[in-house]
Amino acid sequence: MEQQDAEVTVYIPENESPAAHRAGSDVADSAKYLRFETPDPGQAERTQEEPSWMDRMKEHLNAKIWRCKVWMVIPVVLLLIVAVIFISLALCTWMHKDEDENYDKSLFIVPQNFNGSFQITSNHSSGNQVLGYFEDKLNTVYKSSPALGRYFIRAEALLSSEGSATVLYQLMFKLPEENLEELRNFTVSLEVVKNVFRQFLSDQESGDMSVTPTSLKMSLMLR
Repeated sequence: MEQQDAEVTVYIPENESPAAHRAGSDVADSAKYLRFETPDPGQAERTQEEPSWMDRMKEHLNAKIWRCKVWMVIPVVLLLIVAVIFISLALCTWMHKDEDENYDKSLFIVPQNFNGSFQITSNHSSGNQVLGYFEDKLNTVYKSSPALGRYFIRAEALLSSEGSATVLYQLMFKLPEENLEELRNFTVSLEVVKNVFRQFLSDQESGDMSVTPTSLKMSLMLR
């Protein structure tokens, strides 16, 4: 709707004095410079209405950064962050070296041996098969032990003259001269070596060549 200038009309009665007439003329002249505007209801509503959060979000996402819109930059930044994290983890894993894993095997010269016996529940195999089976088992058990693996040399097994159900074995270790007493009394002690064997027996599956746990015997071989 077009706004029109307000007009002021001054009426001068016939009996009015010239001074009053001049005053009316002045008011009329002043009114020429006055404009009375009628408020536009539509404009008032637009002024009162604020943009919603969705509109503001769209505006922010459509803003340009380095000639790219924000919604295009965000996924790229997230991918870069994930890539940096994975690269950092890979580098840390590759560069990390466990000091405890760096050792010189040639320094392990002091023998520490154990021997003993155990009985198998039943035996339908030949003597050589029994010996080969248990030698492989013992070598695997002690080589894979985190505490004893580095000191372990080999295991040997042989059948007892008492019968084919009894197996004799020998476990051979070598220790470095450094911290020798500590290794003998704690790390490669009779108790630790026997507990590793017991753990193997508790994890074994029942079968023709399974070991009777209560039959396990072990002792430290004197030099």
